[in-house]
Amino acid sequence: MKNINAHAIRRAYAKNLLSKGASVALISKALGHSDLSVTTQYLDLSVEEVVTNLRAYI
Repeated sequence: MKNINAHAIRRAYAKNLLSKGASVALISKALGHSDLSVTTQYLDLSVEEVVTNLRAYI
C-alpha cells in the first residue's frame, strides 16, 4: 500500500465531502485551511468538474 498516506486520505475525504454537496468553504474549514485557494488546489478540480457542477445552477 505505497500510495496510501495521510495526504491521500485527506484528499479522499475532501473529494468525498465535495461529491456529497459540501461547499468548498465548508471543506476548507474541515481541513483547517486558512485560505480557500489552498483547498481548491487540494481538491484538484478539473475544468470539466467545475462546468458540470455549475450547470446545476443555470
